[in-house]
Amino acid sequence: DDQASRDFLRRILIKKDWRVHEASDGVRGLGLMKRLLPRLVVLDLLMPEMDGFQTLSEMQQTPELQNIPVVVVTSKDLSMNELEWLRDRAVAVVTKGANSRSQLVKALERQISAAE
Repeated sequence: DDQASRDFLRRILIKKDWRVHEASDGVRGLGLMKRLLPRLVVLDLLMPEMDGFQTLSEMQQTPELQNIPVVVVTSKDLSMNELEWLRDRAVAVVTKGANSRSQLVKALERQISAAE
């Protein structure tokens, strides 16, 4: 995602005492996930190298990454098929817009509470 959005997410998670690691694209993100085995992944769909759909597919095919909760954040106008596909694989899908920050905070707080 863009740097401003990543900074916003980092601040939310750091306030909850979570460690934050960032990747600017799906290829780097997968490498980081395999090394760190995070408790939560916040995934943008529109990324260079490997988009969020492919990244999520790769996670599902990688045994050590299959059960990591994923919160998808996107500005993409999703089709019904894409939305259904994502809902089958992610714990939350947040579309960027007027209420997206509050929706995202709520989705992250639910996952943080569930993991504690």
